[in-house]
Order: sequence, then C-alpha cells, then structure tokens
Amino acid sequence: MVLTVGQLDRLAETIAIARRARRIALQSVLVGMGLSLACMGIAAAGWLPPTAGALLQEAIDAAVILNALRVLTPGRDRLPRLSGEDAQLTSRFIDEHTHLRGDVERVREVANRLRDVSPDTGLSLVHDVQRFLTGELLPPEEAQERQLYPVVARALGGQDPTGTMSRAHAEIAHRPAHRQAARRHRHRCARRGRRR
Repeated sequence: MVLTVGQLDRLAETIAIARRARRIALQSVLVGMGLSLACMGIAAAGWLPPTAGALLQEAIDAAVILNALRVLTPGRDRLPRLSGEDAQLTSRFIDEHTHLRGDVERVREVANRLRDVSPDTGLSLVHDVQRFLTGELLPPEEAQERQLYPVVARALGGQDPTGTMSRAHAEIAHRPAHRQAARRHRHRCARRGRRR
C-alpha cells in the first residue's frame, strides 16, 4: 500500500486495510490448498472419480476466489481509537496542522515566484521561508516526533508504523540547518577576502 497524503488518520486506515487484505489472502491460500490436498487424498484412495474431482477442484477454486474478493468490501475492521489524553493530544496537533497549512502553501507560492522577481527580492523571499521553516514549522514537527508519534505507534502496533514520517521530519530539519551552515561558510570566506 502507498500513502500519498500527509494525514495521520489515513495512515491508520491504510494499516487496517493492509492487515485485513493480508488476513484474507492467507485464509484463501490455506483453505484452498487444504481442500485441494484433501480432495487429492480422497481421489488417490479411489473414492473420488476423475470427473467429480475436476468439478470439485473448480468449485474449490471459485470459492477461494470469492473469499479473496471480500478484500474489495469495506469489512468490519475497526480503526484504532484514542481516548483521554491521547485524543486531546491528537486534536491539538490537528489544530496546529490546520493553522500551518496556509503557511506551508506560501512556501510553494514563493518557489513559483522566484523566477519572476529580482535576485534581491528572491533572496528576501527565501529568507522569509527559511524563518518560517525553522521558527514556525520545525518546532511543531519536532513536538510531534516526541509526543504524538509514540501514541500513534502504540495505537497502530506493528514495527515502526511512523518511520516514514519520522524520516520526513528529519529531512525538514536537515535542509534549513544545511543551508545555514553553507551561508555561514560563505560569510566567513567573504570576510577573509576569498570567494568560493
């Protein structure tokens, strides 16, 4: 399964769908193989004529395929539910995301404007975006990493269910830090009279 949106509630739904699909697939394979082996044993003992065996095998195949098609129905799987402090924590982060969504869109707008503005204006816009990333976006992302992701991981179970999001946060944190280090290096070189 591939998660193409950045919403935590979609992650829980995706994991529930994947677990259900795997369970139904294993069930279909095991039941189909078990019934087929049983019929082969009965046929080998001479108690099942070849024509009846072939028809029975077709019926087993059809039943297993129909069982596997259950994956296309919504199912009765329940998504993990949070309560108490965990629910309040997730609500807080949902509110923060809603508040920041417009500002994140501003980053895309600045990127689209850079080719149409003067270098000085472009540099000013980029500095504004950098201040936003390091001052407003990164602190809530780091708080999510420390506070929210352990709650989500407990609710979802499995091995590292929030790993891809943690790596995305590391990338967000790395980029501004990398740019700041490069800028400091350029300033040091300029002060020494060298240009790199």
